[in-house]
Amino acid sequence: MSSVLVIDDDPDVRDYIVACVTQQGHKAITAADGVAGLDVLKTVPIDLVITDICMPRKNGIEVILDMSKRFPRIPVIAVTGDIALRHSVERAAQLHDALAVLEKPFLPRQLEMAMRALLPGSRSACAV
Repeated sequence: MSSVLVIDDDPDVRDYIVACVTQQGHKAITAADGVAGLDVLKTVPIDLVITDICMPRKNGIEVILDMSKRFPRIPVIAVTGDIALRHSVERAAQLHDALAVLEKPFLPRQLEMAMRALLPGSRSACAV
């Protein structure tokens, strides 16, 4: 079982992602924004981060940039509902080797495939 940090300011989206993560047999830990997410990373061993891009206090791009310096080995899945931000996310990805981008709304299967690509040992069949 891997530990997955889910960072999203929308509780409904966070719950959706958590349901998929746990159905795949992983432990989900949540944070409501980038500041809280980075605090979790300092204290809890995490195998994968799933972060929203548009959030208050510290957005997902800032989280990815911080992680590329402090936690470069932890893979990241960035999720965004704003397609215009995709270029900025891809630029941040140049600094962080293991990164996938999903556009909201995404299907559980899309999240599952991204997790499998970045996190060995993920089970299939996420049916949220």
